[in-house]
Amino acid sequence: SEMIKLILICLGLFSALAAANLRTQHWDHHSTADHQHEMTLNVALKQRNLSTLKAIVEFVSDPDSPKYGQYLSLEELSDLIAPSHEDIHAVHQYFDDMGASNIDLALSRDFMSVTIPVHALEAGLGVKIQKYRHKASGRSIHRTTDSYELPSYVASKIELITGLHDFFDYPSERKHLRKLTAHQTQLFHQQRSSWSSEKSFDVNVELSSVARDDPAFFEKLVEFSRAEDSCTSSAPEILRPRGSEKLASVSVVVNCLDGSTASSLSNPCASTGNTATSVVVAANPQGHDNNAITLSFNIDAAHCYVDGQNKLTCSTKNFEIPEYRRLTIAAQIGYSGGKYSQIGTLPADYSPSPFVTPTSIYDLYGVPRGTRATNPRNSQAVTAFEEQYISLGDLYTFQYDMGL
Repeated sequence: SEMIKLILICLGLFSALAAANLRTQHWDHHSTADHQHEMTLNVALKQRNLSTLKAIVEFVSDPDSPKYGQYLSLEELSDLIAPSHEDIHAVHQYFDDMGASNIDLALSRDFMSVTIPVHALEAGLGVKIQKYRHKASGRSIHRTTDSYELPSYVASKIELITGLHDFFDYPSERKHLRKLTAHQTQLFHQQRSSWSSEKSFDVNVELSSVARDDPAFFEKLVEFSRAEDSCTSSAPEILRPRGSEKLASVSVVVNCLDGSTASSLSNPCASTGNTATSVVVAANPQGHDNNAITLSFNIDAAHCYVDGQNKLTCSTKNFEIPEYRRLTIAAQIGYSGGKYSQIGTLPADYSPSPFVTPTSIYDLYGVPRGTRATNPRNSQAVTAFEEQYISLGDLYTFQYDMGL
């Protein structure tokens, strides 16, 4: 339905907005912004009648309700939750007086797009706009790290403003964060001389001992590995972890010492002179007082398989993690002759979230066990954010069992 689609879009948008933070570690300050440069801000206006909307969603979703399936149109939904015309006019007038060159109101009337020159924005909000360049892609954005306050008569009508403080990475940029210039890597080498731990970064650093004995150095090692040029790296590629708020499982693609990808479970990488024999995975929870969690296992059929792209992939068993703690994850391959690969890292920390299972859905909505849907108008929508994992097989089984 159009109503449910719009709600899902809004949920996705606000999830993305909530994920935005003042994170500049992947960005270099490039220059002071051109005062004539125009920026576009997205202004989320405060919605009305949200309790009424919740009741309507429950009615149209309840097969026993006479309003079941009678979804609101976009126009009806906008009339219900959009701010008053007076509130919209007040916010519009505020940005117009500030010097905005263009102001557009979304069809839903709860979002406003404001285009405004840098000099007007700086004067109006009392901030300094700077130009930043992404370390991986070179993409430029204009942002501020200064805080600002809106007049109370406007602040009460605005839920959120984006385009000022948010430093977003595109998925392609995350994949290339490790491919930085040799100059940046050289600077990193120079900085490490001031660290309290004195260890070598050569190819034979053993991840398990570092993760076990020196968590502070482990974090520096991960930082270094993320900065290294990985074009010919022997570092394993870490795939997106799976898990819940309490459990995690990590999969890696095995690379040989010469940088090629292993394609056989039997004596992998033997043709390069050093057979890949083992995998070490280390996961360091943020804010955790203990050392990193380390898991070591042999490359065998119990842990590894050759995937559809002819890549040897190995996975840990599920392991326990502190609840809701972001994880810095690294991995390393062991070879015959006492050799080790370079350290592979997940480009960004992993954020654990709960499993969504049939049981959790039953419990959340109070659905009795064994219930099957019988109304021919029943339907189900599934969405995922932040590259969450969905088992299509499990989803099919659930829909079949529910009669969907």
